[in-house]
Amino acid sequence: MRRTTGLAFAFVVLALQAAAQTPSPSPAAAPEEDKTGTDPSKFLRTLIVLNEFRSLGDERIYDEFIYRYIQPIGKVKFQLTLPLDSTDTTGTSQSGFGDLGLKANYLPKRTSKFALVLNLDSFFPTATKSLFGTGKYVVSPGATFAFFFQGGRIIFAPSLQQKFSYAGDAQRDGVNQTLVDTYFVYKPTKTSWIIVDPQFVQDYEKDVFFNQTEVEYGRLMFAGVSTYVRPGIALGNDRPGDWNLEFGVKVIH
Repeated sequence: MRRTTGLAFAFVVLALQAAAQTPSPSPAAAPEEDKTGTDPSKFLRTLIVLNEFRSLGDERIYDEFIYRYIQPIGKVKFQLTLPLDSTDTTGTSQSGFGDLGLKANYLPKRTSKFALVLNLDSFFPTATKSLFGTGKYVVSPGATFAFFFQGGRIIFAPSLQQKFSYAGDAQRDGVNQTLVDTYFVYKPTKTSWIIVDPQFVQDYEKDVFFNQTEVEYGRLMFAGVSTYVRPGIALGNDRPGDWNLEFGVKVIH
């Protein structure tokens, strides 16, 4: 009896030692944060430096260098845009600051399949030359409806905006536009993306309608640093230019 009890005690001790030596299962890894900056419903602190070259036709050009900073605060994000412009549309090359832009976005709803983003874009007549701004105080309220497919690998996010001026230089034309954007994102890998972004513009002040379609390819280089290239073309008899090409560096931190 003592021998049996001793064997049982030894077995229990060995079992407890084996259990102590067995590594505990590691906790499930947290989902990797998307740092491509392509989801309009994900508010991330971002710095973007870009340059856009536009061909206006008749050998006229317009070049714009932009510094853009985005700061999220909970369900709200603020975006500051500072442009530095140059053009030769008058026959001589000129450069200066453009109109400062300030944008606020609010996220009232987001699920794994859908998100609603409300935004208010505003522009201030800070341009140093009339060529680089409207001379008006402009606001542009709007909404974006984002739909997610394949876990966010595909995003379709159409948006509607109404842009209008409410004050400014009385000698300058007013601003009154409706903009419909059909933003589409496909991410073939976790570190690359392709965007197709057609935008339709109805300008009521000038009584014109045109389309601006751009395609973007971007790649995450390391950490939250990515680069992208974004060519585009303008369509319609009333288009303001022929084509454009944008390069940018994006830092999400």
